[in-house]
Order: sequence, then C-alpha cells, then structure tokens
Amino acid sequence: MTSSILVFCLFCIYAPMHGNFMSSYLKKFREKTPSEAFEQERIQLGDPVGPSDFAGALIFFLDGKYGGPFCASSLISIDSALTAAHCFLPELASSRVKLYVVFGLSDLREPSLIANANNPNVNIIAFDYPSDVLLHESYVGDGDWFQHDIAIIKLRRPVETRSVKPVKLAKNKYLKGIYAVGWGRKNCTHASVETLRRAKAQVTTNEQCSSVWMGARSGVPIYDSQMCAYFATANQQRAAVSAGDSGGPLFKAGPGEKIQIGVLSHVLYYIWNYYELGWRCTNPSFPQIFTRVSSYEMWIKDRVPQAEFV
Repeated sequence: MTSSILVFCLFCIYAPMHGNFMSSYLKKFREKTPSEAFEQERIQLGDPVGPSDFAGALIFFLDGKYGGPFCASSLISIDSALTAAHCFLPELASSRVKLYVVFGLSDLREPSLIANANNPNVNIIAFDYPSDVLLHESYVGDGDWFQHDIAIIKLRRPVETRSVKPVKLAKNKYLKGIYAVGWGRKNCTHASVETLRRAKAQVTTNEQCSSVWMGARSGVPIYDSQMCAYFATANQQRAAVSAGDSGGPLFKAGPGEKIQIGVLSHVLYYIWNYYELGWRCTNPSFPQIFTRVSSYEMWIKDRVPQAEFV
C-alpha cells in the first residue's frame, strides 16, 4: 500500500492500478532509485508564478485515461527540449502510453489541457520514446549515482508561439540569482499543485555538498558534472524540489533573460508516517543535486546545433 500511494503521488495518477502494465510500470519506477533515500523532484512550498517562457512539462496518458505530469523540461531550440535521462523508463515505450510535452501553460490539470488545445500561446506536442528521445550514452542510472543524467527530446514540430522562446545555456558557473521552477506539491503528503511554482536557490560548492551527502552516497563525492543547491520561497521559508519535476531547469535570472545552469536530478528524502502511511518527504536540510549544463556543452551542441551557450 505504501509504495502504491507513493507512486500515485509522484505521477499524479488518481485511479486504481490498471492491470499488469500499470503494476509493472510502478514496480520499475520504485526500483530505479539507488536506495531508500533517493527520489525524483518536485517544488515543495515554492511561490506561484505564471507560465514560464521556456519551461515545459512532460505528460503521459495510459490508454488515453490514466496519467498526468511526470517530469519537466526546458526548450533549448525551437524543436528540442532538455530534460533528465532518468525520466525515461522502458515502460514508456509501450503503445498504450501517449507522451506529450507542454509549453506555455501553467495549469496542467486535464480540463486546462483540453481548454487550451487550440490556444495559439500554448504548445502541446506529442512525442515517442525511444524514437524521439536522445539519452546520454554513458548514463547508467543509480549504479553510477545518476552521473550523465541528461536527455534531449526532439520535437516533431517547432514551438511556434511568441510567448515561448528557447532558453540560453550556461558556459560558466553562476552562484547568485538562481531559481528552479516546477509543477510541485505544496507539501510531501499532497499531489501536484495546479500551477507552476518557483523557488530561490542557494548554490553550494561540490566540496560542501559532498561533505553533507558523503554517507548517503557511500563515500562517493559529487561529480564535477553535477552541482547542488538549497531552496527558499519569497518569505525565506525552506522549500524543496520534490517528486515529479525531475528534468526541470535550474536557471540564472538576469535582466531580460534567463540562463539555464542545471537539470534537476535527485534528492534525499525521509519517511513521514501518517496513519501508517509512509510518505516520502524531500529533506530540505540536504542540498538537491542537478546535472551541470556547462559540462555537457559539446554533447548538447552536437545534437542541437541551434542551442545557444553564453
């Protein structure tokens, strides 16, 4: 029961398990973390914001009925989105699963998706896994502490609205004015909030991050291709990335532009028992771990020549 409730909350599925396929899918999702300490990400306690001009949600539907947002992404060219490799489980390759990337829409509830299907400022684009997804060739998952946790979605048609434009990518390291955005739970016992939220980040050094994570990572330090950050809301309440917004952007907010510096990868969580239900809550005392975009400049440019690094 505990595992089922966890995964339903992660994927915002408000329905019973759907046959052997769903059971297998949920089982695979549970097994993909390296220990009982790792989780996908979603913004908890972030501040509400309007639709981002570059951040997009990944949506799945099973048999056209069950499903919801499962990861986030960022638009890096008019026909390419950047996200995390761990978002793509083998079960997503099933013909029973329909995948979409949504740009220009903050409210991801089903009525909103239906109402905005013909909205010229919203892009809802279907894609397939694995044919439309480029995973990093060296990504192996939890066995390597999520090193190279990065992927590119090649969109079947370009994003064509003025309200959505590609984000610039970071060549260098940035420490101030950093934010993450996502469609997250307000707290660890609830499903996804209705609209996009933002949390301010405090970037830490890899040495500081490694010292905090050392026990959880069996002594393996944070890789140079990874980076870490804590989060807070506008009133300085400690926030966290939590289940479902993996792959979303960590960005530097500057005058008139945003520069993406990271891709959400994984966090540490704790178990909160409530009426014998074990909720997995992101531990905000631990910095959250991201894939460092600048480490993958050549990998991205080889696959998306139009991507702009600054």
